[in-house]
Amino acid sequence: QGGRGSYMPLSSFFEGLTSSPSRQPETSSLFRIPHGSTDASEGSEGAVGFTPWMVLGSDECVIINFGSRHFDFEVPHGALPLDPTNLGVGSLIPFNQLRAFDDVAAAFATSAASPPFFSESNDPSDAPTNREGPTHVSLVGPQEMLSSLTELRNTSLTFATAKTDCRVSNGGRWYYETLLTTQGLMQIGWCDSDAVWNSPSALSKGVGDTETSFGIDLFRRVLWHGGSSTQLDATRRWAAGDVIGCALDLNSKEALFTLNGRPIAQISVRSSLALSPAISLRSGNGCIVNFGTNPLRFKPEGYSALGAPDTWVERIDTYYSTLTTASCARRLLRLERSGIPQNATSNDSSPVDVTVGSGPTTNIMATPVKQPTSLMGSPSPSLSHPSPSSVVHTADHTVPLKVYSAFVAAIDEFCQEAGKEEPQLSVEAAIAAAKEKVPSLKHFNCAKIFSELRYFSRIGKVAIPLLPFEKKAFDSSSRLLSLTRELLFFQTRDQLFTQMLKETNCRAEHFRLTINRNHPKAAAFRNATSTGASTSKLPRPSLSTTVFGQTVMLLGEQHPRIFKTSKRFWTTSFAGEGAEDAGGPFRAHINDICSELMSNALPLFVPTANNVHNLGDYREAFVPAAGAVDLKNASLFRFVGKLMGGCIRNGEPMGVYFPPILWKKLANVGPITLADIAGMDKVCVQCVNEFATMRTQYGDEMAEELFNDTFATEMFVTRLSDGTMFDLIPNGSTTPVTFDKCEAYAKAIAEARMAEFDKQVGWMREGLLSVIPEMCLTLLAPHELELKVCGKPDYSVKELQEGATFEGLTAEDKRVQYMWSALESATTKQRRLFLKFVSGRERMPVKLRVLPLVTTQNPDTLLPRAATCFFAIELPEYSCAEVMKKKLIYSIENCAEIDTDFRARDVDIDDGPQLHIGSEERTEEDVANTAQE
Repeated sequence: QGGRGSYMPLSSFFEGLTSSPSRQPETSSLFRIPHGSTDASEGSEGAVGFTPWMVLGSDECVIINFGSRHFDFEVPHGALPLDPTNLGVGSLIPFNQLRAFDDVAAAFATSAASPPFFSESNDPSDAPTNREGPTHVSLVGPQEMLSSLTELRNTSLTFATAKTDCRVSNGGRWYYETLLTTQGLMQIGWCDSDAVWNSPSALSKGVGDTETSFGIDLFRRVLWHGGSSTQLDATRRWAAGDVIGCALDLNSKEALFTLNGRPIAQISVRSSLALSPAISLRSGNGCIVNFGTNPLRFKPEGYSALGAPDTWVERIDTYYSTLTTASCARRLLRLERSGIPQNATSNDSSPVDVTVGSGPTTNIMATPVKQPTSLMGSPSPSLSHPSPSSVVHTADHTVPLKVYSAFVAAIDEFCQEAGKEEPQLSVEAAIAAAKEKVPSLKHFNCAKIFSELRYFSRIGKVAIPLLPFEKKAFDSSSRLLSLTRELLFFQTRDQLFTQMLKETNCRAEHFRLTINRNHPKAAAFRNATSTGASTSKLPRPSLSTTVFGQTVMLLGEQHPRIFKTSKRFWTTSFAGEGAEDAGGPFRAHINDICSELMSNALPLFVPTANNVHNLGDYREAFVPAAGAVDLKNASLFRFVGKLMGGCIRNGEPMGVYFPPILWKKLANVGPITLADIAGMDKVCVQCVNEFATMRTQYGDEMAEELFNDTFATEMFVTRLSDGTMFDLIPNGSTTPVTFDKCEAYAKAIAEARMAEFDKQVGWMREGLLSVIPEMCLTLLAPHELELKVCGKPDYSVKELQEGATFEGLTAEDKRVQYMWSALESATTKQRRLFLKFVSGRERMPVKLRVLPLVTTQNPDTLLPRAATCFFAIELPEYSCAEVMKKKLIYSIENCAEIDTDFRARDVDIDDGPQLHIGSEERTEEDVANTAQE
């Protein structure tokens, strides 16, 4: 609106899509308000407000686009969409791929036929007789070398070689290109397809070092063949960004090498060889290989690409350019009419499954597939095996969602065990791994399933980052993502999750916290938790004396954006301790908070029944206290959620131990089952099953007699994890359980235990979602969320060795070997304390630095010294392994302070915490006054 009495020139535009065959497939509306229209003047008697208006007949339906998504037709000049959401985005959005994501996800979610662009109808290479191998060429080589099927990066310490799964022979002219991502030593060319490069005798050899291979090396400016080199007349070495072309003419028996399209070398080849592309790299070097999937930049005339071109994007664009707009609308309408409500997501807390005494659910859309082994080390259920008898094939032979998710779970589990990533797997290796994990997959076309899953991941990588992941209300695309999340391989979801977090990071003020951890009661709880001692008999400290309470006192009222960063949210100084925070004190601060949360020092969490009685799985776990329901506790739980979100963003693992039921609730994934209750109270589940199956086990007469003898005094109450008694029905504490009601009693117990801390987890989730967008959380399964928050709770010495570096000594030094030996024989708790000693945290990852402790004293009288900020440990030259173990274990169990950076001033145990924001200093009293205001 312009000045009083007139409107600025304005046009409004929107499109309507109709699903009724009796109407035109699409309509557009354009309305102009003329400049200077007195009828529309503000406050005038004839002022008119305009709104879109539709009249529909019986059983008719339309979808209206007011501009929140791209219009399918060009907007008239000067017109603005009623909804300007995408007004400034222009042509940057790949709209057809967004539409493709909707359609493909809808097809998966409803087991309907996929759009025709989703699979290739023919082989673009027409299967020439002188070429063998798959249409799309992949690299095969050592795991340490393959970043993906067409990208190499040698992360090993030795010279390594990769070749392709395709070979050519008996004629033809073939070509591929290599884009260098580093400048170093590489040998690029061709080799005998039967050559073996990973044998002990070939480990130091590369392409051109054998009689059946030849390659170019512009780092040294030579051509290699048969182990000898020919000097090249090259004006410079190759550099990162150069494109090396490898052309093979089997008709004239010659090979040609080019640098950015300019010929630089030529060599004759033997006619009897079947040749494959091969590349050797020195450690640290990398390249990207194009076999024809993408347009080749410098292909000589008359040569053919070794692989087929990728027509994926072209197929999508062709499909949607010839498709009526209404067809896409009808597809989405079919999705909604298939029984999936507007607010449905796979992450919704689906109805609680309280079925007892029966087998697993058989609903093909709801049966969970295996999650990898819990981080807390307890065995997980086996992979769900889709039964062919339970699969209903449609006319076009589509496959249920459960089969795809089982395939993805199998590949993710295989990659986790083998230390690989999905892009490194060939089709054959993926199929073999999936069938080994889930034998019933042999009844399905696994090659087609794997191909479609990879295509779906490709669409997801483009479309998902463009979804409104900062919004709390899900649109249709977001709901489709939540329904099909488990069809994306873990690496794809992890990359998208990391990308979304990076895009939503923000800056906040610099906070410096001074924490007093000298209060004896709070310190006693932290020390007992660290060493595994019982805290049940220790007097509970006041909240204001704990590290957690002081932190909430200083930061509880701050905006959640302080946690939305990939860096440390604050720097920490401990009163009375001489420590400069270059990372170590911050990690120790987080670790102290977690130690207090996982103890009785705070009223928020209590040990599970399995923890108390040392039974069942997850024996170290804690759960929210059901009785912590007042407003003060609500703010504390929200702060815990914010802290979890911040630790996800900056990669600082939290040493908290929760059972799977809590992670499922935080991730909003259902259903909750009796197995989840067993993760916190095994005895409760045994009782529930006993009550629920008593009739079927013993028969009515004997069961009733047994019930009356054993449970005659039972009331409709149950004991929750925090020890409080909960009435299962009104006046349950005075209502006896009769034999006729024992099944209802069992169901009521299960329902109560499944929901006992819903309110507290809800507050935690509120805090978590204020830091992590809900759409990001949708990408994570519960066990993956646990890994993001907590890291790995235990580790092998081999894992620590792989990331260790040595300064001033070697890995073979006897001090280093003594240290590894001591850690091998240490307990799980002692290994955690070792990490805390050298880093300030109890969880991996830790890149350990090992240095010698130089001294003129007797080394056997000294203790090792650590620098937590730099993950470093200094080792005296002990006389034997026994002395090393004794001194190391003593150090990690007794050294809790960080006090060697400088001489700290003496403090009183009652000194309160302090907060500095920028140059401003705030005392505990100032913070309390601000909070009160």
